[in-house]
Amino acid sequence: MNTDTNLELASEGRSKLTMLGGIVAAVVAAAGLIGSGAILITTLTHFLDNNPLYAAKHLVIAVMWVVFFIALLIAGIQLVKSGLSRRLYNLVPGISLYFAGLALMVNGFYFFIHQQFIYAVIAIILGLVLVVAEWGTETI
Repeated sequence: MNTDTNLELASEGRSKLTMLGGIVAAVVAAAGLIGSGAILITTLTHFLDNNPLYAAKHLVIAVMWVVFFIALLIAGIQLVKSGLSRRLYNLVPGISLYFAGLALMVNGFYFFIHQQFIYAVIAIILGLVLVVAEWGTETI
C-alpha cells in the first residue's frame, strides 16, 4: 500500500541522492580543472616555444582532460539542479556526458599506445559507461 507520503519520501530521497552525486561530480571536476589546466598551460608553453613535435601529442591529451573536467562540471551542476527541482527524468540534459565519455576514451587510447594497459582499460570502460548513462538519463 503506497500512500502519497511514501511516494513523496521516495522522491525526496532520490533527489537528495541526485544532489549528492552532483556535488561530488562538481567537486571532482573543479579539482581536476585546476590540475589539468596547469598541465595544459605548461604543455601549451612547450608547444609554442619551438618544440611542437614533442608537445603536440601531449597538448591533445591535455585538452582532452580539460574537456572531460568541464563536461563533468556541467553534468554535476545539472545533477544538483535536477535534485533541487526533484526531477525524475532527463536528469542531465544536453551532451555533457557524451563529451566526458569521449574525452575519457581518447585518453584511454593514449594510455594504450603508451603501454599503460590498466589505465587504458579503466578510462575506456568509464568513458563507455558515461556515454551509455547519457542515453539512460532520458528515461531514468
